[in-house]
Amino acid sequence: MSTAKPHILLYPFPDSGHIIPLLDLTRLLLTRGLTVTISVTSENLSLLDPLLSHHLACQVGVPRVVFSPSGAIGLSMFFTLWKDLPKVDYPSDVNYLLSIPNFPNCPVLPWYQVPQLYRMFKEGDPDWEFQRNGSLDNIASWGIVLNTSTCLEQVYIDYIKKQVGHDRVWAVGPILPTHSVGHIDHGRPSSVPCHELIEWLDARKEGSVVYV
Repeated sequence: MSTAKPHILLYPFPDSGHIIPLLDLTRLLLTRGLTVTISVTSENLSLLDPLLSHHLACQVGVPRVVFSPSGAIGLSMFFTLWKDLPKVDYPSDVNYLLSIPNFPNCPVLPWYQVPQLYRMFKEGDPDWEFQRNGSLDNIASWGIVLNTSTCLEQVYIDYIKKQVGHDRVWAVGPILPTHSVGHIDHGRPSSVPCHELIEWLDARKEGSVVYV
């Protein structure tokens, strides 16, 4: 006998007047521990935006910790881009130089080297604004866990701490599997077993390996 809880899909009649009563029903179902998904038409999706943007966790004081698998430089770069939205005069020019003055070392990057997600961003577009706000909300979390170490990215870790205004930023990496695992539970199979990679690294001279 299955012990899984039912997952209920609710689809209101496609008229805005039917959605509020359905949400009331949804609340009752949620109090019984059920999983509920609401499906609405694109025309009515805007009616649910206040619920999606309701920062309940912050209001009730629930701490949220975000994990960044890309390390400190990737997270801090995206944060700077999403926050400042530096303007690009000629986005069709892949060699256009974009200055990021508030970022550590003040890099000037050709447009093609800027993260693709930002290059595709359309200011004012609801989908892209949702992406941007989600990234900024991650930075606003109570704490941030990074897949890096202070000896590799101290300058960017310090930059993140300065931007968020607290020290709850933890470097816990680089995270490597503790044993050789197969493709079933850890992505596709590696061409070289993990233990051989570790043995090769251990055989190198101190300070002779560059982490990329």
